[in-house]
Amino acid sequence: VFDPQILRRLMEADDGTDTSLIAVDEELDRIFDLDEATKVRFEGERPVAIGKEVSPFDAVDTGLFLCKPPIFDALMEARKEGDSSLSAGIRKLIERGKIQAVKVGGHFWTDIDTPEDLEHAKGALLKGLGKKEEDGFISRYLNRPLSRKMTARLVDTSLTPNGISLLSFSVALLGAFLFGIGGYFWTLVAGLLVQLASIADGCDGEVARLKFSTSPYGGWMDTLLDRYSDGAIVAGITYGHWLSFPEASTWAWGVISLLGFLLVSYTKKEFSLRYGRKLPPDIWDKVSKRDLRLFGIFIGAILNRPFEAMALLGLLSHGVILRYLLSGYRKRQ
Repeated sequence: VFDPQILRRLMEADDGTDTSLIAVDEELDRIFDLDEATKVRFEGERPVAIGKEVSPFDAVDTGLFLCKPPIFDALMEARKEGDSSLSAGIRKLIERGKIQAVKVGGHFWTDIDTPEDLEHAKGALLKGLGKKEEDGFISRYLNRPLSRKMTARLVDTSLTPNGISLLSFSVALLGAFLFGIGGYFWTLVAGLLVQLASIADGCDGEVARLKFSTSPYGGWMDTLLDRYSDGAIVAGITYGHWLSFPEASTWAWGVISLLGFLLVSYTKKEFSLRYGRKLPPDIWDKVSKRDLRLFGIFIGAILNRPFEAMALLGLLSHGVILRYLLSGYRKRQ
């Protein structure tokens, strides 16, 4: 199992000669079963030895090669000497100076030869699904561990990433509807559904990355559905509160909250477009993310105060927007 980027690295490193290429990984602490790995030793940048018993060694062979025609003569010669393995053929190429190493550390790969290897591969793939630079506090420490468990089951179904996005959206809409009914029981159920939707919202991207089926359209559609569900949740909470407090201020706070939720995301994207770079990630970026908003509404539902939680989170979003504006103004100066 390997990241397709490794193959791209091999293709990009090809100089058009008859020199074969071997993808190697120098990050030895990541190797699951180092004793069984095929080791590679270098002199400078040139591989000089390969094999499971090589010691000392500098990297391990990933099992990915870009072989040129001389590999066939090398394999035939190795076979005549009683060893028909690919490693034996590669050793012959090393002796002839007809192979170069391409270092691919940082890209995922793993050999699967045993049931234990398979379990390790599954765990490693799931563990690497998070987006550390993008995940908020709730996503990293609560949602992502739970969504990985859901993804482990969903990935073996026929559900597509876009289908999972629609499913998460439907759960959020149901939560929004139940908020509009009012009463503590339905408010609590609504809060649970909203948090479930927030967790499931990570599954579409995780499944897409596992199946190597990520696409600009999928990400775009997911973003649009998130904005629609945000609007529906605010409308449901506001209407449910209005049933008990039929005042104009109820709807005013709903509008203020909705604008904050929508504009905080829009402001960040506009900054990137105008300045050609993303806003530096900091505490304010984390507290303005959707995972924290939905979790805050979930906590508000448990306390039977979803409207107050929504209004507070809306004000927080406007505060973050103001900070972004001031940051942009200083850069302008």
